[in-house]
Amino acid sequence: MAIVVSGACGGRSDRTPSVEPVVPSACTGACGGKSGSAPKAEPAIQVACVPTVANVMPAVKALDGAMFSFCVTAESTPYCFTADLEARTLTASPAAMDTGGPEHHLILEDGPTKASIEESRNGKGLTVCTADKATCHDLPIAAASMNEHPMAVSDDATLVVIDKRIDRRNGVEKAPGRIETWDATTGKKLATFQAKYGRDDLRMEDVPRRGILAFLGHTVLAFTEPGCALPCSSATMYSVQGKYLGMLAADPTASTATHFHDSLYVLHSYGPPGALTVQDAATGKSVQLDAEPSWDAFVTRDRIVRVVGSWGATASPPRVQVWGPDLTLVTEIVIPSCAPGAGS
Repeated sequence: MAIVVSGACGGRSDRTPSVEPVVPSACTGACGGKSGSAPKAEPAIQVACVPTVANVMPAVKALDGAMFSFCVTAESTPYCFTADLEARTLTASPAAMDTGGPEHHLILEDGPTKASIEESRNGKGLTVCTADKATCHDLPIAAASMNEHPMAVSDDATLVVIDKRIDRRNGVEKAPGRIETWDATTGKKLATFQAKYGRDDLRMEDVPRRGILAFLGHTVLAFTEPGCALPCSSATMYSVQGKYLGMLAADPTASTATHFHDSLYVLHSYGPPGALTVQDAATGKSVQLDAEPSWDAFVTRDRIVRVVGSWGATASPPRVQVWGPDLTLVTEIVIPSCAPGAGS
């Protein structure tokens, strides 16, 4: 059964219960002394707590079943831990091998799971294929459209969207566009409708912008890629039948969208750490997990695991959080702290 997210865009989830954080009984004795079990070659200090300094940056490392490995860097020194998410315990560990963290990809960029769209071998249309090329479909769309019109294909290579309107002024896509959606499995057109490329309130008429179409699951995203250095774009969401579903809850040019389950996606913006948002691509409704500063997270079909918070002026100690499939906070483990300089 699909879980439909309730609440307004950016609002808190009313279903989130108060969870008593688990505070490990650490930081006894010297608090910060080196452990003789730490390999000499490891640069991290194996301690049971982290100094409370302002410059703290958690780094997610690995999730293996119930075991969650991560490091917290305080003033360039990594302090690494392993959390047992089932036992709700936290132990110090040698520096975890850097696996590059979770595999997230910007909405704007092609990732390894993206389907492809290219000119057919006979030169008379387009062919879409899954990422592994195991399944391909031909479409009666002129091959020249690839260079003339914004278009996109869903990750499962079953849907294609194309803007057949050509109306550019000073390099800027003018809205609305004339959108066509196609069922790639049957080669038939599904709908034709007008669509806006994000909001009209950017007021950047003199900045060249490229119109971009993309899919979030089976939902169409329409946005522009402004020629500015900072994230400054927004995306409108449409069903393949042309129903307006609202705005994407993150900047599409500087965010990742990771599939959670059913039609739910976890959105995470790059740049300054921000709260994670879960959005239902089928309805457009979204829920912000909380207002905590958040770093990268591991997303599986049954949970979201992340490290949130920071020390120093914010007075919000980093914690490991586990969110369930119904977006309830089920586990929270506080990372023990020490006085500055205790780990040196």
